[in-house]
Amino acid sequence: MSWGIILVFALGAHGSGSFELSRECTECHTGIYGSDWSGSMHARSYTDPLFQNQFKEVSKPEERRICLGCHAPLAIYDRDPQLTKATTREGVSCDFCHTVSALLPIAFDQPLRFVLAPGEVKRGPFSAGEMIEKGHKNERSSLFRDSAFCAGCHEVVNRLGLHVMSTFSEWSQSVYAAQRIACQNCHLPQDIRFPTVDPSTAVTPRSATSHSMLGGHSALQLRGAGMLALRAYVIGSVVDVSVDVTNVEAGHFLPTGLPSRKVVLKVGLFDEKEAMIQEKEIEYKRVLGDTQGRPIPSGKILDLFLNSSSVVSDTRIPPKETRQERIRFETSRFRRPRVAVATLEYRLEPGPPDRPFPPLRLAEQRMDLPLRPAAGRYYMLALFVLALAGALWFMARRRTEGSG
Repeated sequence: MSWGIILVFALGAHGSGSFELSRECTECHTGIYGSDWSGSMHARSYTDPLFQNQFKEVSKPEERRICLGCHAPLAIYDRDPQLTKATTREGVSCDFCHTVSALLPIAFDQPLRFVLAPGEVKRGPFSAGEMIEKGHKNERSSLFRDSAFCAGCHEVVNRLGLHVMSTFSEWSQSVYAAQRIACQNCHLPQDIRFPTVDPSTAVTPRSATSHSMLGGHSALQLRGAGMLALRAYVIGSVVDVSVDVTNVEAGHFLPTGLPSRKVVLKVGLFDEKEAMIQEKEIEYKRVLGDTQGRPIPSGKILDLFLNSSSVVSDTRIPPKETRQERIRFETSRFRRPRVAVATLEYRLEPGPPDRPFPPLRLAEQRMDLPLRPAAGRYYMLALFVLALAGALWFMARRRTEGSG
């Protein structure tokens, strides 16, 4: 047993009570439970088909504990590794988060990354005076506004010491951390649709905090995270395209999370009928390698977690950084491009076997291309020849009329 686990039990990991089902919260927190949490990825962290597809391949008890530590944490804290209890199958439940009383260091052999104290007292970001309750007592905890709270599951170190997921580290080294803009500012914003506590239970001055916790699976959260600035120049048969790609809104790298996620810049040329002529892609992603330095395929999730020991390459875009890309196209005079289009897509691989994730569009820009300068010169030359021929004809006619 590690020192971290000993510390958990010494501090009272199980508190003085038992864990409760999230649906028990709905009587007083109907909006938060029904409109937000119950449809979130936190609620589905264990039942999610992508997780289940990978988890069924995990056989060693210590490796299963690592997986469950984030995807079904109460299975670890409540000593239910076979998930026989309904509370342990709820994923990241209400009672898991709101019974956290302290945080522990992150380590591979430490799936217990929080100190929990279940019971009558529920913890959150508001004081007791702001949260008038009937069902339980309230205790304000600064942890709920601290990005370190999220690091327990969104910063993963494997047994070889590699940060397989480094979302918290990326944030902590960014301008967002310097300006004290926490993960909660973007992923748990205020939700003005309903108060924290239903008015039928108690009157509170606080609007709810969104518990949808939107992230990489949400088109709403992703849209606008990246920004494009497109410029294109036509020189003879060459179309020279420049694109600035900016991580304008993500407080971590774009993309973050597992190396199975990537962002792709697509630049294409289209004719006057909007039919594609050519297209090229640039990928922004992180590639991890095994102990021999060989890249591990992005679809090998278990290998990425257990056997990656180095970063082979990392072309992702840090917060507020702009990546300048230049793409050159050789075109044909028989099919002239009239429009250049740059698209930024988010791709999550692999998806569930029966339901792959479609690419999500982050940003797009279009630009009409001018006629080729070479063609323009031909047109100007033709006009000049016609004008000269007309002038010579007119002068010849005047001479003929004058001599007559």
